[in-house]
Amino acid sequence: QDKLSKAIETLKKALAKNPKSSAAPKQKFFVAQCYEKLGNAAEARNYYGQIVNDHPKSDFAVKAKTKLSQIATAK
Repeated sequence: QDKLSKAIETLKKALAKNPKSSAAPKQKFFVAQCYEKLGNAAEARNYYGQIVNDHPKSDFAVKAKTKLSQIATAK
């Protein structure tokens, strides 16, 4: 759990420095996955949603949409 929290922190710092970078969708996806593993579905949904909205043409948008529907049906 500690590693996941550190990963989230590191990725968020990278995103804050360069939110428009080509790596941003991937970084957001990993942040969302970390939150999901920590059991924080709300934050995971938030980040998956950001990918879909901010990077609709990225490969990660497709993955994020899939994850969002999985989270929705998991409830």
